[in-house]
Amino acid sequence: MSYTVVIATRQVQRNNGTVRNTIEQAQVLRENGFRVVLMTEKFHENYASYFDEVVKTVRWPIKGYFRRKWFDYLVQRWVRKNKPDMQISHGDTQSKDIIALHNCIRLAHEKIQGCPVDERNDVARFHDRVLETSGAATIIANSNMMRDDLVHRYGVDIKRIVTIYPAYAPEMFSVSDSLEMRREGRKKLGVSESTSLVGLVTSGDFTKRNVGFFLKVAAAAGKVTGHQLHFLVVGADRSLHDYRRLAADLGIAQQVSFAKPMEDVHLLYHALDVFVLPAKFEEFGRVVLEALACGTPAVVSDQVGASEIMVKHGLPHVIAGYEAETWVDAIVNLLENPELRERVSAQSADIARLYTREKQMEQFRLVVNSVISRQV
Repeated sequence: MSYTVVIATRQVQRNNGTVRNTIEQAQVLRENGFRVVLMTEKFHENYASYFDEVVKTVRWPIKGYFRRKWFDYLVQRWVRKNKPDMQISHGDTQSKDIIALHNCIRLAHEKIQGCPVDERNDVARFHDRVLETSGAATIIANSNMMRDDLVHRYGVDIKRIVTIYPAYAPEMFSVSDSLEMRREGRKKLGVSESTSLVGLVTSGDFTKRNVGFFLKVAAAAGKVTGHQLHFLVVGADRSLHDYRRLAADLGIAQQVSFAKPMEDVHLLYHALDVFVLPAKFEEFGRVVLEALACGTPAVVSDQVGASEIMVKHGLPHVIAGYEAETWVDAIVNLLENPELRERVSAQSADIARLYTREKQMEQFRLVVNSVISRQV
C-alpha cells in the first residue's frame, strides 16, 4: 500500500512562488513512491499531471477570515475521514506534520508600512491560528529572517524550524549561451549593446519591492556616470501610472522601460548589466537567485531573504538602509569596472549552482523522512 501525502494550499492557479514550491514538493514525493493528493479551492488544469488526485473544495463566497477557516475546516474533515499518512500545509491550514510558510504577514507589514498590521487583517489572524496550533509540526521557513521572526514573535522552538531556500530551475537559468541570450533579450527590449542596462525584475507589488526608491536611484545614477544608461522595471502593479509619473517628474521617463512579467524572464536577466532589488522586505526573493544563476551581478537590500546567500558566500553589494548615494555607488562601481563585473558574474553563477531545485528538494526529502521517523 502506498504512503499518501495530502498537500493543502488554497490556490494553485498562477505561476507564483507558492505554486512552484507546491509542485516541486509533489514531484519529489512522487519520485520517491508517495501518492500525492492536492486539496485546493482554485485550480488550473495545467497542473493536474503533478498530482495523483486533486480534491477541489467548495469556496466560501464571502472574502475574509471565515473563508480561510472554512477551507481549513474542509481540509481537516477530509483528513479525519481519509486518514492520509502525512499532511503538508502551505500556511492555509493547520497541520501536525509539516507547515511550509511563504509569508511573514506581520513582519512584512511592519517593514513595508512602518506600523503593526491591523488586528482585523484576516491573513495575519489566520497565520496566528496556524502557528499557535502547530504543536510539534516541522516548519519550513524560506529564510533565516523568517525563522527568527517565528522564534521571537510566536515562541516557536528553533529546533522545529528548517530553513530551505526556494530553488531555481538550472535548465532555464544558467550561463549557457549567455551571449546569445543577451542579444535576444536586448533585442526583445529594444536596447542596444552600447547601453548599460540596470533592472528590477519582480512579479508585482511595487511598494514592497521599493520601485519608487529604485527610480530615484536611477535618476541619481544618470548624473554621476558617463555611461549611456537605461533602466528596466518588470512586474504588474495597479499603480503603474503613478510610477510612470514619478519617472517623468524625475526627468528619466525616456530612460525607463516598464514591462509586464513574461515567461522567458531568463532573457531579461542576461540582458541586464546589473540586477537591483531594494525591497523594503522580501521573505526570500527567488528573482535574486535566478539573476545570480544567469551570472548577472546583483545589488540587493539586506531585507531580502536571498541576501543571506550572498552574504554567506562573500558576494558584495548587499546594502543596509536606503541611502540613494550608497546604492548609486554600488551600481556605478559595477558598470564602470568590467573586470569586477566579470569576476562577480562568475562568482554569482558558481554560488547559485549550490541552490538548484535538485539540491534544495533533497533538504525537503530529509524533512519528510524525519517526520516519517517521528511517526513510527
